Amino acid sequence: GAAFERARSLAIRRHDLAGELLAVIGQARLVTIRGNQPASEFMLLSVLDRARRPGLGHVRSRALHDLGGLAARRNEFGVAVRLAYEAYGLANEDAERDRILGDIGSFFLDMRILDAARDAHMVVRAQAREQYTRWVSCLNLLDIESQCGYRERFDDLTLFLKRQDLPPELRTGFLFNYGQGLLRFGELAPGGEHLRRALAMASEYGLNRYVLEVEELLTSLHQPEAVNAAAPLDCDVAHVAQELGKLRASLSS
Repeated sequence: GAAFERARSLAIRRHDLAGELLAVIGQARLVTIRGNQPASEFMLLSVLDRARRPGLGHVRSRALHDLGGLAARRNEFGVAVRLAYEAYGLANEDAERDRILGDIGSFFLDMRILDAARDAHMVVRAQAREQYTRWVSCLNLLDIESQCGYRERFDDLTLFLKRQDLPPELRTGFLFNYGQGLLRFGELAPGGEHLRRALAMASEYGLNRYVLEVEELLTSLHQPEAVNAAAPLDCDVAHVAQELGKLRASLSS
């Protein structure tokens, strides 16, 4: 927090509004991590209010992207999609656009709009500049294809990911999605084994989110997976889904 405050103070002295507002966005992210999401949202909304001048589109993009993340934490995934898509249009760095597109895909995945989620993550996998961002989208595609029952695609992604030198968090995510996918395909023993490996790795590296998710899956190993219906789409979110389809189609053109 102190580093962001120093950066903000320096930017104020230099009359650098963009630098000041980006420092506030950094402070808001720390506030989110500490659990005060309403305060973080207030800070980000204040950034949007002040970043109306020409030339500050990239600042608005980062604030909108983070507001989308906060909406997703509240399970308001349609709101998250709209905010993130607006951020995508304003972003001025390719790597930032890749990350935003990946998040949009993840929001659609949470809504169980699997075609749109696949479109987004396939574009990211094909075009993202950063290896980490491509890996995250591959993990999401692994989840999507097992939910859709596409075993060949699932196996192809599995083979690819097994060959990658994934960092611990992504390796844990792979073990989790692979194990859960095997359960969906009716392979309970190997699925359970990979989930237990995911649990061990999550415990070793303090990845508490995975610990909770894996423990919940293991306790219901022999029960059918609860499948929620896809969320209804309003016009704005449906438009985003259509645009993602066009982006994916452009990959083969």
